[in-house]
Amino acid sequence: MVNSKKIINHLLKITTNTKTDSSDHLKHFNHWWMNEGIIVELDEESVKDKNEILREIFQDPFVKNNFPVPFIEDQINRMISLSFKLPLEERPKFFVEQIKEFPDNLKKSIKEWTIIVPIDNLKIEKKFTIGDVIFYPSDNNQNFDRIVDLFKEVLKENTHYSNEQKEALINDQLTVLRDSAKGSLVTFAEVKTKGIIEIAQNEAMNKIRMSLNIARLYNLPYDGSSRMYFGICGEVIRSNLRYIMRYESGKPSLRPRMERTGFVLPFEFTEKRLQFIAL
Repeated sequence: MVNSKKIINHLLKITTNTKTDSSDHLKHFNHWWMNEGIIVELDEESVKDKNEILREIFQDPFVKNNFPVPFIEDQINRMISLSFKLPLEERPKFFVEQIKEFPDNLKKSIKEWTIIVPIDNLKIEKKFTIGDVIFYPSDNNQNFDRIVDLFKEVLKENTHYSNEQKEALINDQLTVLRDSAKGSLVTFAEVKTKGIIEIAQNEAMNKIRMSLNIARLYNLPYDGSSRMYFGICGEVIRSNLRYIMRYESGKPSLRPRMERTGFVLPFEFTEKRLQFIAL
């Protein structure tokens, strides 16, 4: 359990000794933020008070295990900013209420998320799972059906857009996806996690990396020589041609060389490989 009284005392010290401002002399302060339309500047003493608040809050194992420091700090910043909209005499009651509601508000911020991540150079004939991770089929290029289906589902009941506008929105997203794929084979991995969105995404990425590592254990004899690299987009080198010019100094003989970097062939989850995994 945290010491609520200690936290409230530090909050009151900060809001008593600190002022809000909208001028351009913020460069003289090392610690400031803008929240709820209010710019708050902290001097060194107030920074110490806020650090004590964070230290006290993170004594709680629930907070320590589920929230990064920047997330909690943002909640405290917002609380301080809101207090400046009140007269000094009303701030103690405001902080008491805020700190009382704080644990429940944190619990409400933990939600279940579905995270869908693009995977480079993984060719899949039919949907399958490894652990909690679902892998979707892909053809010889990209398969964005899962993303399109999600947009259609969300937009279906939306009355603010016409059918033409909905179609245009989906097409815009497809353009972004195709541009990011840059012609590479891309499919998607999907997993459900819980937490605030940043923590949930990190956990999802780790689960997907673990599943991909498991998939790499099931190499067939010819895989190694074919450079069938695959992984989360941005974490593997895509296929590319690298031009290198070579020549012996002082001689006119040029020896250019073209090298292919990254993956050469896709890693295919065919029925044959899936049967091999099932053995």
